[in-house]
Amino acid sequence: MQYADKDADKDNSEDGYLPVSRLAIAAAVVGVASAAAVANPLFLVIPLVGAGLSVASLADVDREGSPKAGRLAALAGLALSIGFGLQSAVHLGVSYMGARGRAVAIAEAFVVAAGEQRYDDAIVMCRYDALPDTTTPQSSGPFNGEAGAEMREKFVLMPTIATLASCGSSEPRVEQSRSEDIEGESWVVTLAVPSGEGASGDVVIDVTVSRDPTSMDTDRWLVTGHTLQ
Repeated sequence: MQYADKDADKDNSEDGYLPVSRLAIAAAVVGVASAAAVANPLFLVIPLVGAGLSVASLADVDREGSPKAGRLAALAGLALSIGFGLQSAVHLGVSYMGARGRAVAIAEAFVVAAGEQRYDDAIVMCRYDALPDTTTPQSSGPFNGEAGAEMREKFVLMPTIATLASCGSSEPRVEQSRSEDIEGESWVVTLAVPSGEGASGDVVIDVTVSRDPTSMDTDRWLVTGHTLQ
């Protein structure tokens, strides 16, 4: 039987027929699927798998003693995987750096506003989880009426805000910024603020800034947390 199979393979090769590499077909399919990485960087693993399959399929096609058809499919899969992978990586890098710059700018503006005691400006930059709770029902909006007055009174007394107010109008210095997710949707910005008169050293504060998912038309970022180190 083994001799018969070898003779059949030899006859097929002589007739111009070669079996198609399944790896090459899989590489082409995964290469096409790599387009998903452009829409969502979480799918960057797909082009990586596609490139690996393409390299393996090229070796399978050119295997000595048992050549197979599928070189074009393997090369197409490799080109698609690399192309979509690079496009997704470049887009992710540009978006990542842009998000970092936006988050740092919001964190600095928040710290400056609190230091200059422009509390309304600081409050507007905050999401609900960075603001104090109120016991008064909000009947006319979160910043109006009795609820707004109560929230402002408590906001001024928050440890971070009170400390920044004591520092006065000081220019913060960015110590570091780190993303909390791969897409750069939330950042923790560490800022050092010179202490006020009569005090030595810097006040170090972590400001968490996140992209507002409810803002569809504009790229809006909000402070979602602030703590003293």
